[in-house]
Amino acid sequence: LSTWGASPAPADEEAAARQYRVARRLAAETSPDAATALRKVVELAPRGPLAADALVEQSIHAGAPAWPSDLGLLTGGGKARAATILRTVTEEYPRGDRIHEALYRAALLKIEPVGGQDLSGARLDLLSVANDPSAGEWAARARYVSTWIDRVTGHGDRARDSLERLRIDYPASAEGFLAR
Repeated sequence: LSTWGASPAPADEEAAARQYRVARRLAAETSPDAATALRKVVELAPRGPLAADALVEQSIHAGAPAWPSDLGLLTGGGKARAATILRTVTEEYPRGDRIHEALYRAALLKIEPVGGQDLSGARLDLLSVANDPSAGEWAARARYVSTWIDRVTGHGDRARDSLERLRIDYPASAEGFLAR
């Protein structure tokens, strides 16, 4: 922490990398210390290459869902914490290598049944990820979840068309398998 007039401490990317390995190990062990360890990565190198990774991992640790089947497990406070972390990623690291995952997980938070659902907003966010050629695996997952939203909102024809596209476009993926 710097004092008024003092320059901030220089980023220590090597220490951040070591800390990230420790934090990932703690997260894998579901240790409650994982969140603190991940925050420390960002503190050590706020503009370093692992900052966005640590923030996305923090959101996962806070309960950000990965699939629609994960919905309903968060409290309002957990949803707000995960949403704040993901907003930091999308606003401060828009060119990071985990941006599509952050956008995807943020869209899933909009589907969470606590604190006001926004299914149409989530669907639009998911479609933007699904249609981004650089989104990689997150494009298929976003398309699958947008199809899930179509099904639960009563748009069966649109959902069937989208599932057919998933089967064709991503036959070897988990999403293609689920679409079958």
